[in-house]
Amino acid sequence: MVRLVALDSVVHRDLRIDPHAVVDAVARERTVPVAVCEFAKVATQHPIVFTKSAATGRFVAVAMMGFEEGENLLVEQGEWQGAYIPLNLARQPFFLGHDSASEGAPSHYTVCVDMDSAAICSEPDPGRTLRVFEEDGDTTDYYKRTREMLLGLLADGAVATTLIDTLLEYKLLTPIQLDITLRSEASMHIDGLYTVDESALDAASGEMLAALQRRGLLKALYTIIVSLEQIPALIERKNRRPSSLRASG
Repeated sequence: MVRLVALDSVVHRDLRIDPHAVVDAVARERTVPVAVCEFAKVATQHPIVFTKSAATGRFVAVAMMGFEEGENLLVEQGEWQGAYIPLNLARQPFFLGHDSASEGAPSHYTVCVDMDSAAICSEPDPGRTLRVFEEDGDTTDYYKRTREMLLGLLADGAVATTLIDTLLEYKLLTPIQLDITLRSEASMHIDGLYTVDESALDAASGEMLAALQRRGLLKALYTIIVSLEQIPALIERKNRRPSSLRASG
């Protein structure tokens, strides 16, 4: 359950966020939606694939963090193990809410917080918790960074829509299936994933490539393809998990 409340410098003066609790909250998430603007960073540690949203039926670009439901191989003992944290994780537990009295510009969006998040706390814990507002009510650097993340994700939404529409227009999406055998000899079959059809892209006409370049998408498509090279590293993380090691005994 998410209970969003618009941030207020008076009401939430003593509000603090525990980033460790944010990590704990995503420890059972095997994928996270990723923005086009962060593909290059995400691809250094995650496979980027597409899944279909159960809510909308639309394709969504996600970073794979695990293979099984409830599994995040990037979280160990409550600590994030990657060098980069995807924006949709880093911005938790904050969201953007639209001010119904205003229209359009980013300044008309309000930062909201999920008051039911386990990351919410009001007691200071130096070195662990982060203030949202200063004692005088001014916003902290942490708040400002988070707001920039949220506005970046908002702006990226239009790019993501163009990406998906273009992949469908040029029939560049193809399903993939993963058949994985661990060192324990346990096996997994994973489907419901899609990627960029590399063969179709290689065979693309000059006209298509020019269109992809004009839309600023060509680099993103090749980044998605290259990111699949992270699958073996994710499998190795799975192999090192105690549960996987126990299965071999």
